[in-house]
Amino acid sequence: NIGAALDLSAVGEADTIKLLFSENIGIVFQTREETAERLGALRIGSPNDTGELSIRNHDVEMGLNIPSLRDVWYKTSYLLDQKQTANGLAKARFENFKVQPLQYQFPADFNSQEFYPIDQPKEPPIAAILREKGSNSEREMAHAMHLAGF
Repeated sequence: NIGAALDLSAVGEADTIKLLFSENIGIVFQTREETAERLGALRIGSPNDTGELSIRNHDVEMGLNIPSLRDVWYKTSYLLDQKQTANGLAKARFENFKVQPLQYQFPADFNSQEFYPIDQPKEPPIAAILREKGSNSEREMAHAMHLAGF
């Protein structure tokens, strides 16, 4: 239920389609202003609670409704899931995806050092890459978060 207001003009690409759909590597992360300055990062926007992603690039402005786009995204997954799952389970998952908030709770005695024993760096890193999907992504994400000081 969040959104973001972005102004990509500082990136320096006037062609918005080329900017948004190029295959150039880039990373977007949320951080404090002083950390962004230390990294030499461009400030392109900030999060908000509107449920809309507003994008500006020079003279081009667009607004994208995140809940509506999420529905389209999940509908595609549902159509595929429907072909692979029996007993109407795909439909039940599709009808319930909006009412299943993510909740994380680690046991009180959880110690990440037992799983990833790592010598702590002298200075903690100021950025981490977080991934959602992929081969072993949960391990990669846990390791990156650990390195970032979580």
